[in-house]
Amino acid sequence: MNSSTPTSPEAGSPAPDGPSLAGLRLLAQAVSRWPLEVRSEPLTEPRAYVSGNAVVVDSPLPEQVRTQVVIQAAMAAAGSFDPKIMRSLMGRSRSTSRYCLLEGARAVRRLADTVPASVLRQVEALEGVPATTSAEESRKLALSKTTIPPAPEFFGQVKPLQVLRAGDRGGVPVDSDPGEVEQEQNQDSDEEGEESKLLKALSNPLFGENAIGRMFRNLFGQSSSPSDDSDAQGSGPSAMRTASTMSPGKRRGRQVESNALTAVLTPGGGSHRYPEWDDRSGRYRDDWVTVHESDPWNPDGARDPAPLGLTARPVIKRGLVKAALALETRGRSMSGEQLHPDGVVDLAQWRKHPGGTPPLPFADVRRTRPDVAVLVLLDASDSTQDDTDQGTSVFDQHMALAYRLASGCESIGLPVGLYAFQAWGRGLVRMLRVKSFAERLGGRTRGRLGHLEPAGYTRMGGAIRHATRLLERSAPGMKRVLVLVSDGFPYDEGYEGGYATADTRQAMLEARKLGIGCVCVGITAPSPEELRSQADALAAASALHVGDTEQIERRLGGLIRQALRDARRRGDHDSVTAAV
Repeated sequence: MNSSTPTSPEAGSPAPDGPSLAGLRLLAQAVSRWPLEVRSEPLTEPRAYVSGNAVVVDSPLPEQVRTQVVIQAAMAAAGSFDPKIMRSLMGRSRSTSRYCLLEGARAVRRLADTVPASVLRQVEALEGVPATTSAEESRKLALSKTTIPPAPEFFGQVKPLQVLRAGDRGGVPVDSDPGEVEQEQNQDSDEEGEESKLLKALSNPLFGENAIGRMFRNLFGQSSSPSDDSDAQGSGPSAMRTASTMSPGKRRGRQVESNALTAVLTPGGGSHRYPEWDDRSGRYRDDWVTVHESDPWNPDGARDPAPLGLTARPVIKRGLVKAALALETRGRSMSGEQLHPDGVVDLAQWRKHPGGTPPLPFADVRRTRPDVAVLVLLDASDSTQDDTDQGTSVFDQHMALAYRLASGCESIGLPVGLYAFQAWGRGLVRMLRVKSFAERLGGRTRGRLGHLEPAGYTRMGGAIRHATRLLERSAPGMKRVLVLVSDGFPYDEGYEGGYATADTRQAMLEARKLGIGCVCVGITAPSPEELRSQADALAAASALHVGDTEQIERRLGGLIRQALRDARRRGDHDSVTAAV
């Protein structure tokens, strides 16, 4: 048999003295029946993953690299990297690891006659792994509260962002047509050309058929190509030719500078640069993140958010009154807990010389003086599009909750601002102004609310630092609280795992050092496995993630009081409690 054209993974296996990239490539292609590449690069953990038409392995090659390549190739052949599923897993590292386990096991069993027997035995030996029949079933199970262990190291890993952004690096989706792939690669081989990284980010498959994606495809003349997946409706990687798959002649005519794109995306906005905490090196990356502040704008027009229920409920106001209004003396009273100095003297004189109505000896003390400024920060990233049991999306419920909170604050006289955020890499974190501190809620703010649409990723550190700056500038001399309405999972390009968790926690600690209390609330109640990861990111905040907004509204006042107490203990960061 000719060893250069193996008919089984066993024939294409690397030599016993150690794996080689050439041998791993033959192994991947034999398992997947697809021209998969295998490339190596230094990874933060020795787990292989699929990116476009390549399996990326750690350098130097780890001990279990053969098994990782087999399982990743089997998953590619089994359709495990469907774009719609990848989008739903973004920002959910625990669920993604469980999905990798479920799909890896399903794919290996599905290709039992093709994969090496040793890999099949390793997978079959695992305990507590439910059997699934499709990638969609694996996704639902991974996102549920069912107890499922994370994927072991020999499975490798799934990186949704790498799959969806594969076109930016010259890769192609694993479910594309081979002839089409070869034709497009030949077109691009003559000249690569330079193009804006931001343009590539904005023309990536994540935009799909949302308003921002349509706007930029129309603006820069990008065209859609047919997709074999009728359900994707243009939202998958194979449904849109990005700038990196255009022919060189077309590509040169589409180049736009990053600053011009940013000006279009953030009309009338200002740019601010912030550091980012690198937990691995123990230092800040100076001027690493750029935040652009602007009003939200949807080219398809605004929707009416009123049906979501935007009126502040009495329970919110009651909690805010106790937490955010200071006691103020409003004259005298017949009864009370505090004597009024003038009232006591007048009463003593009246007793010596009685006549007429006796003076009122007590002070009329009420909670009427605004003592706290609040900034409500809404997570408007793509990961909040999931539907809830109530039939509305997580984003819609979060948006209504954020607006009701802002309305409740304004109704009792508190200074309040309402902003949303989303990100596309460190160069473009958008801070969307729904209501500034100088404005009042009304038709204009509701119009801006209607323009909000979830998109992009969740780079929390930069958004929190900018919100801190807004509070410092807009409410000097007052107690201040930042209320983050989010699913609590920081995630962006180059911003995931321990790095993202540490930077989010550091940004909140910075706010606390300035005396700003931090609260994080959301309706996406995490599973026990996800709870640990979420608690790490929100360790410097009073946090509450439960299944419905009514519970949040009942407990919000207590969370704000707790956050203010923690903020007053500026140096005592170990005293933070997370109410979950």
